[in-house]
Amino acid sequence: MAKEFWDRVRGDIQKGYKDSLSFLKSKTEEITEESKKKYKIYEHKHKAHKQISELGATVYEIVNSGGSVDSSTKVKATIEKIKKIEEQIDQLEAQAAKKPAKPAKKKAITKKKAAVKKKAPAKKKTTPK
Repeated sequence: MAKEFWDRVRGDIQKGYKDSLSFLKSKTEEITEESKKKYKIYEHKHKAHKQISELGATVYEIVNSGGSVDSSTKVKATIEKIKKIEEQIDQLEAQAAKKPAKPAKKKAITKKKAAVKKKAPAKKKTTPK
């Protein structure tokens, strides 16, 4: 009889262990995917920042040499690069904002230990005579 009990306990522990590992694996994968998306967004923002710095340097050179910024093909090309990168950032942020629909999980039915709390009897209301 005691052996059956310990076999049951061991089975419950093994089941709990497997369930825990499965849960941790799925959460780890979910967090990894979310982190990858955030890193891609960061990379694109960094690229945009570099392009903006390059644009500033180019504009400075043109203005110092007495040229016109409006007619510069290099400035226009850099602005187009920045716009493309910003569009990609917007798309990535929209994708990151969407969370994939999670399948409905069956909740494990747990037995709750019912600790019955006894309430103190209500005091009788007395009316003054």
